[in-house]
Amino acid sequence: MPSPEVQIDKAAVANINAAIAALQDYTGRSVDQSLIYAALRLCISGRARAKIGKRKRDVIKNPEWEQIKAELRGLKGAGDESQEARRLVRMRSRELRRRFENLSPKLIVMRFQQQDPKYIPYWGTFDKDDKHLVIEDFPQGKRGLAKGLFNVAVGKLGELKGLERRDGRLWSHSMTRAYKYRAKFGDAHEVALRMKNDLSYLEKAFPGIINDMLVNGHASLVHAVKRKLEARRAA
Repeated sequence: MPSPEVQIDKAAVANINAAIAALQDYTGRSVDQSLIYAALRLCISGRARAKIGKRKRDVIKNPEWEQIKAELRGLKGAGDESQEARRLVRMRSRELRRRFENLSPKLIVMRFQQQDPKYIPYWGTFDKDDKHLVIEDFPQGKRGLAKGLFNVAVGKLGELKGLERRDGRLWSHSMTRAYKYRAKFGDAHEVALRMKNDLSYLEKAFPGIINDMLVNGHASLVHAVKRKLEARRAA
């Protein structure tokens, strides 16, 4: 479900609903089949829009390492005023060097969906396949997670496309699921399909993806109706 800040294009939603109605009228699909097919086309659009990210995590300079290095550089030649000043400079230098020896010049940034980033020390000597530096591919890891979840949905919906009426949960995955139920629209209770994706950063990572799915999904549905009409005329 899109986060509250996402502005859904109401016209695109209306177009999708009209295309679903046209599917029923011109292709002979049931309400169930039309809803599932429409959801399938939306998820295929989302899968195409969700690009796979880079394989390695970000590596940044360690600000504490940089700060100590700069201070040590500044202490060189300091304390010439008196013996006491030189003693204090030596003490400070030893303290800084002890800290400096245990610090890495760089940090690997591990980002999470619901938590603050975690920073892993990096000396530039990790193996290219080190689990801290390299992001594993979905489903074992998080690389390509958005595309992978859409792929799960496409596969599940593809299996359901030919099924007859069935209410309740259609499938459940750890981060994506779908339900078919009856919702009240005006005075009537109609069949409805609810898709849920738990990725909180989906719209942030791929700006406009929700509305793009609606627009591209609609175009795909219209194309399906046109193909059916052309087949009828050719028969």
